[in-house]
Amino acid sequence: MKFLRACFLILVVLVISLGCNLPAILADPTTTPLPPAPQEIEPVEQPGEALPPPTTTVEIPPTPTDTQPPPPPAAQINPFAPAGFGVGSTTNETLTFLDVQGQSLGTIPVPGLSYADPSHVHIAGPYHGNLLDVPVIYHVFGNIGNLKQSVGGNSDFIVTAIDVSEMSGAPGQFALVYSEVTWGGDALSTYLYMRSISGGGASWFWERTDPMSWAIYPLAVEATHGELDGLLFTLKPWGIGGDIVFPPQKGLFYLDMQTLQHSLILTESFNPIGISSDQNMVAYVNTDNGFVEGANNRLTIYDLQATTTLPINLDPSSERGAGYAVFSPDNHFIAWMEGSGWQMAEVPNFTSRVRIADTDGNLYADIPASTFASAAGDPSVRHAIPVGWIDGEHLLVEALGSEWNNPALIRVRYDGSNPTRIAQGNFIGFLYP
Repeated sequence: MKFLRACFLILVVLVISLGCNLPAILADPTTTPLPPAPQEIEPVEQPGEALPPPTTTVEIPPTPTDTQPPPPPAAQINPFAPAGFGVGSTTNETLTFLDVQGQSLGTIPVPGLSYADPSHVHIAGPYHGNLLDVPVIYHVFGNIGNLKQSVGGNSDFIVTAIDVSEMSGAPGQFALVYSEVTWGGDALSTYLYMRSISGGGASWFWERTDPMSWAIYPLAVEATHGELDGLLFTLKPWGIGGDIVFPPQKGLFYLDMQTLQHSLILTESFNPIGISSDQNMVAYVNTDNGFVEGANNRLTIYDLQATTTLPINLDPSSERGAGYAVFSPDNHFIAWMEGSGWQMAEVPNFTSRVRIADTDGNLYADIPASTFASAAGDPSVRHAIPVGWIDGEHLLVEALGSEWNNPALIRVRYDGSNPTRIAQGNFIGFLYP
C-alpha cells in the first residue's frame, strides 16, 4: 500500500511538470531565444569557389583589460641607403669593400680591370653578408674594350667583340646599359646595348649619329627586379682634351626601354652634374656648348616630381663653376665641388672646395681642399670630389693629390665637421642590401 501511494505521488509530479512546460514545447521555433554569438572567424576562400555572402555580426566592445595600444608603424627601409662601398686600384687588380663605418668586408678579384671608377665598374647584386655572392661587372682593355664579371672568386667574360666605351647600372641590380662609339668618317655613331638579369648577352637597342662628335653618355639606369625600365643620358664630346675640370655634358634625356621613345628633360644649354638615386632630382649648371660656364655662378636643383627649380649661388671665387653633385639617400642634402684657378698653367694654381646644402637651399658647409689635404695627410691635394653619401648625414669625398690614381677617401659630416680618412684608393660604387 505504501508502495502504491509513492508511485501515485511521483506520477502526479510528472503530470504537473509537463503541464507547466507544455506552452514552451508547443511554441513557434522562431521565438526561441538566440544563443550567445560565437567568435567570428574569417572565411577561407577555396580555389574555384565563391565565398558565401557575409553574415550579420555583433560587435562586442573589448573590456579595458583587452585594450592594447596600436603597434608602432613598421620602419621604412630606404632602398638607396648603402650597406658599404668599394675601393679599387688598377695596380693590384682587386676591389676592397668596406662597411659604412669603414671596416673591411673583404676583397673581390678583378683581373684586367681597366679603370677603377663607377663608369667602368658596376656592383650588380645585393649584399647579404657574403661578398662571394655579389657579382661585379667591370671594363677590361684587350684588343678592344670588353666586360667581365667577377663572382664567387672567379672572373669570366660576359661581353666580347664590342668596344665598350661607357656603362651605367641600376644600383644593386643586374641591369646595365653600355655604349660603343665609332667614327664613320663624317659622323660619330653611338650604339647602346643592354643586359638584364634575364639577358643572355649583348643586346643592341638604340643608336644616335652626330656629325659634331657628341656621343651618348649613360648616366642612370632605372630597373625593377633586374629588368630595365628606363635610361637617363646626356651628350658628351668625344676625344677632347685640355684644362677640363668638370666633364663637359649638355642636355638630359629619358629613354623608355619598353617603347624606345625618348623625351627631353633639360635642353642642351644645361649640364646635368648630379642625379639623385631615385632619379627624382637633378642638379645642373649652365653650359657653354657643354662646358661648365663659370661666369654664371649658380647651381640649380630641379625636382622632377614637383617640376620646381631652386638656384643656389656658388662661391664668388669659383670661376671654373661647379660639378660632381651627389644627393643623400633621402634627398635631404646635396654636396658638390667648386673650382678656381688652372691646372695646366705654367704654375698651376687650381684648387677646389666642397659645399653642402639641403635641398631647400640652406648652406651647411663650405670646405676648402686644404681641409681634406690635412685629413688625407697629403699636402698636394687640390681636388676634393664628393662621390656619394654613406648615410643621411655623412659624405664620402675623394681627395686627389699628386698620386692621381691613389686618392684618399675622406668621410665628413654634413656640417663639415670631423673629416676622417677611412680608405685609400678610388671609389668604385656602393654596396646595397
